[in-house]
Amino acid sequence: NKTLRLVPSPVAGDGIAVVCAPKSRPTFGVKLGGSGNLSDSALAWTSDPKVFNSDVSTPAFYQGKFYVLDSNKHTMACVEPRSGRAIWTGEIPSKAKFEASPTAADGRIYTINFFGEVSVIRAGGDKFEVVHTADFGGESKLTKGDTVSRAGVAVANGCLFIRVADR
Repeated sequence: NKTLRLVPSPVAGDGIAVVCAPKSRPTFGVKLGGSGNLSDSALAWTSDPKVFNSDVSTPAFYQGKFYVLDSNKHTMACVEPRSGRAIWTGEIPSKAKFEASPTAADGRIYTINFFGEVSVIRAGGDKFEVVHTADFGGESKLTKGDTVSRAGVAVANGCLFIRVADR
């Protein structure tokens, strides 16, 4: 299908590369170490896209788990690398779509949506938990198609850097 495009980059951790297919299709866990054209035996697992997938955001690998952000459904999944099992999934409170990739640091997963709303999610554990939200979009007057932010949250020297259009 010529209308499909592949945006997320593969991410590796714990001997598995996570590769996301576009447009609400499955996510694949591929065993590392292969070369050339790989057969189906190189697949460790294939996700049920109704449980987790990513159309645009590149998943994060942090503290031994993958974190997969579904930009359209506003959900995050914490995924066990070897089995592909979703340890938890949860809906992120959001008024807008996510396209920025999640960022992991200090026991947290940081997400930012088009309107500049940042959600902070507790990494790991056995349940989804949003520990904080902050609105960096301000009073921007957005029209259809406008965005305040598409850039991911950056981490350096113990600080978070959050880029939005009017700040």
